[in-house]
Amino acid sequence: MIHHKKSFLAGLAVGRSLRGWGGGASGGGLAPLCWNEPGVYDSFLIDYRYGLGGFSYGRFCNKTAIFGSAGEIVPTAAEDLGGGAVRIWADLRGQTKVRVYGNAKAGLSFADGRLVPAFAAEFWVDGSAPHELPYLAEDWRVRLPGLSPEEGAILAFPDACPVSGAESAQCLVPELTAREAAALEYT
Repeated sequence: MIHHKKSFLAGLAVGRSLRGWGGGASGGGLAPLCWNEPGVYDSFLIDYRYGLGGFSYGRFCNKTAIFGSAGEIVPTAAEDLGGGAVRIWADLRGQTKVRVYGNAKAGLSFADGRLVPAFAAEFWVDGSAPHELPYLAEDWRVRLPGLSPEEGAILAFPDACPVSGAESAQCLVPELTAREAAALEYT
């Protein structure tokens, strides 16, 4: 129950921020950069782009929600690396993409006293997408070669008549067409 409430509130805070009515006290700026080091699945890094003041694990947890493919990821520790960068200790094994949401609550602030604003950030574990999904309304054509070889040979005895041979091949290329479409209906 508490996880659902936290994810709803995180989504609401991010939505408010992105729609421009998150409040003037939250400050401004860009969303933090998030990533993990390839092959490291027990922690990831966040760069808030500005120095932080009074960072702690409790303040981070009050401000931030982390989600993976199976739901919320609960961090076990947080470490201030200085200059606005922090290491968050959390289990990333089995995750493909991680989303980090910061709400507009007090907790984290920059070194100059401004509150860290609500934000949404995401990263692919190990730095790259494991696959690329096609565009929803994409058209594509594929030509597949169809081979129809035909061979023939005539054998004769060398003393009686000359040896002759014939060879030919035909390549048929059918055209395949595929289309995707999407339709949305609202009721």
